[in-house]
Amino acid sequence: MSVILEITGNSATPEQFVLRAGEVAVVGRSPWVDLSLPEISDIADEHFEVDCRSTSCRVKSIDGPLLRNQVKIDSALLEDGDILRAGSVEFRVRLFGLTLAKGPGETIRQLDAGSTADNAFRQCLLRAGLSEDAQRYVENGAYVQTFDTLSTAGLTKDACRFAIAAMSPAEAITLSLQVLGSDCGLSPDDRVQLLEYAAGTNGTLTAEMIDQRMQKLPSKCPDAWIWKSARWLKGSLSPAGMPVVPPVPELFAVAMSVALALAAARSERDVMGQWMPLVRERLLQNDTEVHPETVVTTRASA
Repeated sequence: MSVILEITGNSATPEQFVLRAGEVAVVGRSPWVDLSLPEISDIADEHFEVDCRSTSCRVKSIDGPLLRNQVKIDSALLEDGDILRAGSVEFRVRLFGLTLAKGPGETIRQLDAGSTADNAFRQCLLRAGLSEDAQRYVENGAYVQTFDTLSTAGLTKDACRFAIAAMSPAEAITLSLQVLGSDCGLSPDDRVQLLEYAAGTNGTLTAEMIDQRMQKLPSKCPDAWIWKSARWLKGSLSPAGMPVVPPVPELFAVAMSVALALAAARSERDVMGQWMPLVRERLLQNDTEVHPETVVTTRASA
């Protein structure tokens, strides 16, 4: 994909600026930015940035009011024909070479007729249940690149959902436990039962059994949060910060990572900072299996 910003409203500025997939450009008055407009007195040194991907283009305000089609925004996906306004300068957006359809779910459906590997990737996307916004960032068939793209776009929850869908729930929980180590306070029996439950092999772990466990534990101890996350998946308990959702097995690892973070008195952001590199390393296995000659080992552009 390429994006052209056609600059209007000021004859002193260049007529257009071209940005291609994988490139990020900052616009402002500073001579150090990618598109420098020093003659414009009412824009900031670094006013906004444009991030161009193979499937979408996002604009984000940095230091100054930014209007998209006369509506003030902080961040938004661009559409062909949009009008951006920063200070007294207007930019008409032109998009070219979109590699995947922009409509909700279209990136997933376009993989239907592909190879076995492409279909496996498509199934991963369907399991992940990505937001409409995140679907526009999907890199066709590339696990690590998609994970990196979602992460650098600030779509952390979508990145986590995608990663979890690409592995078994038991693997995801194991990675969460690896991050927190002994801080989580799990007994060997708890650990075994939780991993079995995540893998769907333990049909005897009922909501009533979980309630009995919780009643015997102090409300703030790590084990209580572990079992609260399991009860949350059963559909009737909603700990603080966890939305009520249907008991979908793939979401168990999401609940676990949040619960473990709370249990260890660490912020979710801190935990994800340790968890996500481990997940990325695990996703390299998927890419090796799909495209052994083109494994992505560097992070996507931020």
